[in-house]
Amino acid sequence: MKGYLHDEDKKRLELQDYTDTLMRDVSLGGRIKTIRNFYELTQKEFGEKLKITHAHVSKIEAQKDLPSNSLLSVIQNVYNIREEWINGKNKTRVKMINNYSIFTSNLKYLRELKDITKHGMALLLSIDIADYNDLETGKMLDEKEIPLHILETLKGYFDISVFDFFNTSLYISKVRDSPDGLSTEERELLDIYKTCSLTDKKMILGVIRKFRR
Repeated sequence: MKGYLHDEDKKRLELQDYTDTLMRDVSLGGRIKTIRNFYELTQKEFGEKLKITHAHVSKIEAQKDLPSNSLLSVIQNVYNIREEWINGKNKTRVKMINNYSIFTSNLKYLRELKDITKHGMALLLSIDIADYNDLETGKMLDEKEIPLHILETLKGYFDISVFDFFNTSLYISKVRDSPDGLSTEERELLDIYKTCSLTDKKMILGVIRKFRR
């Protein structure tokens, strides 16, 4: 019985249930509910982002209402969902999330904001540095969804919602905080360059031009 399982066995089953839920071929209403559950939103919160009522969301999930094609398109755009997944066009298992680039950009931004090294993040997530590099560059997510234990750890450490991790507002905040749009490392290099003498600046520019040819 599940009640007598060890914690590791429970986590394994939880991860399997999570993966199966994301990849399972279910009803349209069931797939929309899966999206909402993935982002940990109430029906009201989910509907507000789509400009529909929570009652409409409830009816869609219960298969009492069918979403219009325009609403499905909005869901895909707002929640970054693959068209073939939400429409169930592909009978083979496909990923739910369409593009992880926003997630990886936000992950890098948050890591730099907290001034954490990649090695530090790998330790936090209990993965090796190569796997963390693959996570931050998106290579880990080319063929699979983000592992649940990683998502849960990141959520707790940075104290933000799952939806925020996939939201462009974090990137917009980064640009607002840094009007020049430069990363922390780029700004540091620029500050060092500003302190150089005119002779050193010319030498640096000469080296850069040489390697750009």
